[in-house]
Amino acid sequence: MGYRFFLSYSRAQTQRHEIEEFFTKLSDSLGEILPRDGGRAGFYDGDIEPASDWGDVIATALGESRAMVCLLSEQYLDSPYCRKELSAFLTRIRAQGKRPADLIIPVTWTPMSRRLHPILAALQDGHRSYPDEYREKGVARLGRQNRYADEYVEIIEKIASVIKDNTNRILLGDSAVASLADTIDLIRPDTPDDELGPIGPKNPKFIFIAAHPTELPDTRVERQAYSNDGSYWWCPYQPPLSQAIGPVATEVTLQENLRFGEIDATSPTLLAKITLAATKNTPVAVLVDPWSLTVDRYRDIVRSIKDLAAGTPQVENRCSVFVSWNNEDPDTRVCAVPLEGHVTLALQVVGRMPLKYFYGRIDTLVEFRQKLVDTFRHMNFKTLDAATEPLPDVPAGGPPPTLTAVPGAGA
Repeated sequence: MGYRFFLSYSRAQTQRHEIEEFFTKLSDSLGEILPRDGGRAGFYDGDIEPASDWGDVIATALGESRAMVCLLSEQYLDSPYCRKELSAFLTRIRAQGKRPADLIIPVTWTPMSRRLHPILAALQDGHRSYPDEYREKGVARLGRQNRYADEYVEIIEKIASVIKDNTNRILLGDSAVASLADTIDLIRPDTPDDELGPIGPKNPKFIFIAAHPTELPDTRVERQAYSNDGSYWWCPYQPPLSQAIGPVATEVTLQENLRFGEIDATSPTLLAKITLAATKNTPVAVLVDPWSLTVDRYRDIVRSIKDLAAGTPQVENRCSVFVSWNNEDPDTRVCAVPLEGHVTLALQVVGRMPLKYFYGRIDTLVEFRQKLVDTFRHMNFKTLDAATEPLPDVPAGGPPPTLTAVPGAGA
């Protein structure tokens, strides 16, 4: 059985013994409220044996931990290694369709003067009552001064309670995690931009969710619309229109004086690429065949994109999903109800409003063209608006992270 939490901290942070003390107290507090068979409380890299393969041990722990506690500080935000630990764990959560804000707990170790990256800010879901001293001084300083001993213990106990409640409620399965050397830093993406080609508002990217015809279920009798490859060459409205979706998307892009680009739906770094595109104000359009949602791997891809957008406002504002629905296709008419169920399962966000640019049913090619044009124009207008808006004032020390809410905080 794995760990209840992975402690992520910067090795450049001073007073390492304070971090060890925090980890010990948090582990002990959690151990007191876990069942006897609840597994090991936490992972801390200070316990790695000198002869071990350090990178393998870290990757294994990231793949077996059920939550992450991030000790935020200026040094943490500047550490590529810490950012990659966070990115690897975040990618694992999203791949399993879980809600990141339930399982990643940011803690102010020392106050920060800078604005938090949107990914970290999005993790600050819900508000709990903490001593004012925590917000002003951070956990490290509270632990150093005897007069704040009660507040220090109170914070640790609350963190332990959040870990216990949320990891009992949300079961994150163990999974392999790539080495940190191969992990894309989602906070400060270091993937070369040329992997995406030209980026920015005038360089939209398209993702085609259309299966190879041999992957489709037996109920999909007519497969001519998928050509020999699916994907770019899928014809969403055949019969009667034998127009492939890729050339149509390219035509609309050129019409809007934009440059077409494609992201492979099966890329192992798909979510990182979408996130990188969003951070660079690059529109992303996901074009979905409802029949392909009956295939596990394509349904999982769309779900992971949905979860990414639901948990990352920057992605939600740059990512759109279009599900084409062919009323003229006999197979689709016969299987309409189960197909609609697959679309709902893939796109529905439980406990909140539908995502901004997610369209669950586009009935005609004319409608698809118009919605694509309207969406790109709206996204680009929003980009211009954001560029002219003054940044809101940030209190001295920066906005403190808050801990994830306990059960009932959302889906």
